[in-house]
Amino acid sequence: MENEIAMSNKLHNNQNDYFHGVFHLTLILKNIQMKKIFTLMAGLIILSFVSCGNSQKDQEKQKKIDDSIMDSQRNAALDNANKILSDTTSTLKKDSVAKVEKKK
Repeated sequence: MENEIAMSNKLHNNQNDYFHGVFHLTLILKNIQMKKIFTLMAGLIILSFVSCGNSQKDQEKQKKIDDSIMDSQRNAALDNANKILSDTTSTLKKDSVAKVEKKK
């Protein structure tokens, strides 16, 4: 009889160990599933940020607009510089002609 009780206790302990192991295994699997879900969600969030950016065509259009604005500003600056240079040159010519005439 004692032998049967010992075997019963041993069987009961083995079952507890088995269920304890299964419980830990399910926790580990749930943890792995959560990591997979977290990784998937992080990937989707990153993908959404990347896809929300300007398209290549939009970037090229904006670059053309910026270049045209810069070209017009550059041309206006060059025209202004040429005007100042021509005014300075004509003033220098007048001054040098006046000096020559004074010497005569």
